[in-house]
Amino acid sequence: MKFNTDQKDDDLLKVLSEGTEAKSETDINQDDFKEQGPEIDESNFSARQLEPEIIQEEKQILSFEDQAKLYIAFMDNSGSLFLPPMYQKRMFRGELFNKYKDLKYKMAVHPEESILPEEKPVYEKMILYKELVEGVPFTKEEINIMQPPLAAFLKKHNMKSSAEILLMIAVGQVIVPRLMPLFMNFE
Repeated sequence: MKFNTDQKDDDLLKVLSEGTEAKSETDINQDDFKEQGPEIDESNFSARQLEPEIIQEEKQILSFEDQAKLYIAFMDNSGSLFLPPMYQKRMFRGELFNKYKDLKYKMAVHPEESILPEEKPVYEKMILYKELVEGVPFTKEEINIMQPPLAAFLKKHNMKSSAEILLMIAVGQVIVPRLMPLFMNFE
């Protein structure tokens, strides 16, 4: 393979191999580096103006224990809202979902009718689904297990929730269950 070395390449190599010219600070125009903003009279600054502003510490609205209760209730409500539809979607995929809907309808409208042998696998999944959904909400014992360590964590890290956060959590617990039907498939 042969490289084309024409005159332009040789000139570039010559230029790059030459030494560079050193310039002094007097050759640099300092005005090129000044901001074009308004002039500031620095003589008017005083030490008092440069002191950082002391921010008033916000008063704690809820105790760490009450915050822990609120957070746990939020997690519990969120799980109760979102996990059942997710379980249903995972357990009853494709054609199995239609069989599930049909059997659920049959059991609601005609509870006296027995389960047919071909419906038994769907029925068994329905029972498992029901057990899973019933196990989603936290028990009182689980809440009692979680609350003290969460309160201790909040206290250790001095995590005080603002009024805005507490309001959003409380309103979210009330309004989100009402909004959920907007995202559900009723077919």
